Amino acid sequence: MELRSGEALSGGRDEAGFVLEPADGSTQTARRVLLATGMEYRYPPLEGIAERWGRSVFHCPFCHGWEHRDQPLAVFDRGGALMLTAWSDDVTLLTNGPADLTSEDRGRLEAAGVAIDERSIAGVRGPGGTLTAVTFTDGSERPCGGLLIAVTLHQRSTLAAQLGAVSTEPGPLFADALAVDAAYATSVPGLFAAGDAAGVMPSLANAVASGNTAAAMVVMSLTTAPRGLSASGAGPGATR
Repeated sequence: MELRSGEALSGGRDEAGFVLEPADGSTQTARRVLLATGMEYRYPPLEGIAERWGRSVFHCPFCHGWEHRDQPLAVFDRGGALMLTAWSDDVTLLTNGPADLTSEDRGRLEAAGVAIDERSIAGVRGPGGTLTAVTFTDGSERPCGGLLIAVTLHQRSTLAAQLGAVSTEPGPLFADALAVDAAYATSVPGLFAAGDAAGVMPSLANAVASGNTAAAMVVMSLTTAPRGLSASGAGPGATR
């Protein structure tokens, strides 16, 4: 076994398998490829968000919510406002302008103690990676210790598309997750994917678990296929 560090910039397929081209200009060939390239979080381009992303500004309350419990929390995601009431009694829904909430929506939010702020957002501020307030375009601000923002994940690498892998339909969480079967095989024979790239619910534990399974399936496909045995690796909708 050989471990190499580097970035694969492009790839393709030939009769023998896969051909990858790293940034150093070399060419690598493989019978199987496992993509664990992750996904890219695309959040609103508001002032101060990038510096605090993954700290006081986050997309998942289960990943970051405990650190901000009992603080004033804001939500730039209608669907997450009610959920955050389990972390704090001071939750505000930011609509970034006049809200198109139904009377039923407003009633549910008000009954749960969620405030609704319809001012246009300018950004966030606070020392370092912490958050102390959300700022608005009219110059006003609202105290805040944590901000939940809904994001859609996009493929970080173009390798999967270059190799011909099929993506799932866009959803509220993933824009272009790779379609895989139970063995994490994609639509391209011999090409596997694990972690966020394969639409696994984002978390370190889930990524490790899917990577472990995918690696085992890669080994199985390499050891059984040469002997004419049936093994996973064709992927959803693929032909062998």
